[in-house]
Amino acid sequence: MAKKKNVVIEDNRVDKLENLLQNYFKQIIIGVGVLIVLVVVAYLGFNSYKGAKSKDAGNIAVAALNVASLEDIPEFASLVNIYPSFSDYINLSTGFMYFSEDDMDNASLYLSKVSGNYEEIAVYVSSDLSNDVDYSRYLADGNLSSLWYYKSILATDNATTRSSLVADFKGKHPESMLLSLLASWGIN
Repeated sequence: MAKKKNVVIEDNRVDKLENLLQNYFKQIIIGVGVLIVLVVVAYLGFNSYKGAKSKDAGNIAVAALNVASLEDIPEFASLVNIYPSFSDYINLSTGFMYFSEDDMDNASLYLSKVSGNYEEIAVYVSSDLSNDVDYSRYLADGNLSSLWYYKSILATDNATTRSSLVADFKGKHPESMLLSLLASWGIN
């Protein structure tokens, strides 16, 4: 008859893992708990920061709605000191407010303080206040490119330059409604 041999299988990896868990179980649980607490605290902190930013933006919007006359605009403009991270938006809004009240000096002053994401809009509005704006700076890659083309075409007196600008405008913005306005004025 055949004899069965007792085969002893040693699985050192499993034994080592069991020993590790037995010896360091408490420390592992504490480490995992600390990691979970850190993730929760980071999440709550981030949401709190986002909430504070939203609240600040809401306060600025409410303050803008409360501007009823020319005399109220300086109070709104002073919000730059309270909310410096919103300074470009506040200066742009203040410039718009003065512009709508026909106070062009103050409008120019506040629009000139705008930079960053709002700079192109501020320069565009400023171009209505003075002729010192270089339209070509924004023609190629400005966010308001079609409006810059339109202003450039209307501002130039040189027929050759105007024709070139119209051709570029048609090529880059073929669906623009501004082209129909130019055509209605006989500018092709």
